[in-house]
Amino acid sequence: TSTLEGRSFVPTAGSTSDRTNTVEDIARQRSRTFSAEDKTFGNTLRGRTTSEGERIMKIKQGLGSAVSALSNVSAFALKPLRDLQLAEQINAMNIDIEEAQRQREIEKYNRLQEEDRDLEEMIRMKREAEQSCLDATTEHLLGFIKDNPSAKYNQWIEVFHPENAHDGTLLEGLGKTIDHRFFVEESDHRRLWNENLSTYLESSPKGRDFVPARAKQTNDDGEIVKAEDILSGSVVEDREIFTSHHVHGGSDLIAFD
Repeated sequence: TSTLEGRSFVPTAGSTSDRTNTVEDIARQRSRTFSAEDKTFGNTLRGRTTSEGERIMKIKQGLGSAVSALSNVSAFALKPLRDLQLAEQINAMNIDIEEAQRQREIEKYNRLQEEDRDLEEMIRMKREAEQSCLDATTEHLLGFIKDNPSAKYNQWIEVFHPENAHDGTLLEGLGKTIDHRFFVEESDHRRLWNENLSTYLESSPKGRDFVPARAKQTNDDGEIVKAEDILSGSVVEDREIFTSHHVHGGSDLIAFD
């Protein structure tokens, strides 16, 4: 049967050595191809790694700069707050100092008030004691002149204050010398006596003898001395030289004080 294509052509087969060479050539070609590709991939990988490291380094540097910038901005922004905190601390210290000063002033005021109260209490007690002495003296005087309507001032003092009535050194037996403090102007005894000259003597128009004040007292050397009132204990400054006299049994006698 005739055909247009014909049968398949069969080429001549090569020898075994040719086939082996051909395989080796293909392997070497592939090896060269793979080696080139490996180098290219390694170079690419190293390049990528280097680029990545540089990028990370740049990112770190950028972050450091950003953090530094933020720190500067924070420091600048927080400065008013720190100034405010410092001002508050200083104000608190000033308040503490003022409070301590105020407390000291209060304590000083309280101490002065307490001292004033103590002084007022002492003055009150002194006045009460003086008044008590005056009341006792008045009571004794009224009882004495009631029992002895015609008695003399010296006689009352001798009975009421025997420790202040002394025997005369020159005229013995003619009466006693009375302490000059009972004759000073501020003497409460003399004042009480003179206020009661007519007490219990309603029938006698004359009354008892008035006791004048002795203005000055001198010692044995003629020097002026200060006298103290018996009741109040206050110092009395005498005013003039005086030669004392007192009446005893109707006669004037010199009293040597």
